[in-house]
Amino acid sequence: MNKILRNLLIFTALLAFQGVMTLEAQEVQTATVTGQVVDEDGTPLPEITVKGFNLTSSTLTDANGSFAITVSPGKVDRVVISESGFNLIVMEVEPGRTTIDPVTLVKTRLIDPDRLTDLPYRAMTGDRIVGAVSVITGAELQSYPSDNILEALMGRIPGLVITPFNTMPGQENFGAAIRGNWAPIYIDGVPRSVIGLSASEVEKIEVFKDYSSLAMLGLSGSSPVIWITTKSGDRYDRKISVSAEYGFRTPTTLPSYVDAYDYATLFNEARANDGVVMTG
Repeated sequence: MNKILRNLLIFTALLAFQGVMTLEAQEVQTATVTGQVVDEDGTPLPEITVKGFNLTSSTLTDANGSFAITVSPGKVDRVVISESGFNLIVMEVEPGRTTIDPVTLVKTRLIDPDRLTDLPYRAMTGDRIVGAVSVITGAELQSYPSDNILEALMGRIPGLVITPFNTMPGQENFGAAIRGNWAPIYIDGVPRSVIGLSASEVEKIEVFKDYSSLAMLGLSGSSPVIWITTKSGDRYDRKISVSAEYGFRTPTTLPSYVDAYDYATLFNEARANDGVVMTG
């Protein structure tokens, strides 16, 4: 038994030694890819991080924006170029490729100058808007089943607080406030109530949260404003849409009342306990 165990240990040791020698004999196959990183003006960018995906290699660009990084030669690899303040770039490197065309890093823009926002009296680009404006379309409102526009706005616009004043079915009444200030509601430029206004009639709702509304409405816009634009007809684009909804509301619990005799008896007992003298 001891001889068999000894032979088994020797065989295992020989296999392990052969595996180590095989790994040492093999060399990791790599390829080197070179390239350059520049900005939007073509100026070389130094100290930019460049990473390889398959081999998890990384390097930095030199003073001329050039870099050389190792990639796997037998299959498609990816090179990731990243730097704070610039958009991330991921490039694929096919097998056999040794150079990469100059890579242009684009600065991250928090404000898109090409984005056009339609304000009540004119359209402005993103770099011209200095106020806090939130916009929600009527199609988004229709995804929430509600018979009141303000109720459908709950939780959809940052900073907008909707307070219910009356929840009686058919007589619902809500108020809107932003940063503690009540916001008046304008529908197509006219101050009016939203009662009876359906979400299917709304084109968009704009919420002006600061004093940018003062420039449009004068003293009436001294507080946040909710501006509702309804849909209008289009020439040569006739379309008829019909929708029907129904619903019901019921209380979760109702109190149980006693009959008239028990009510009168308990009422008299309560007055007696309070020391009220019964007369008549």
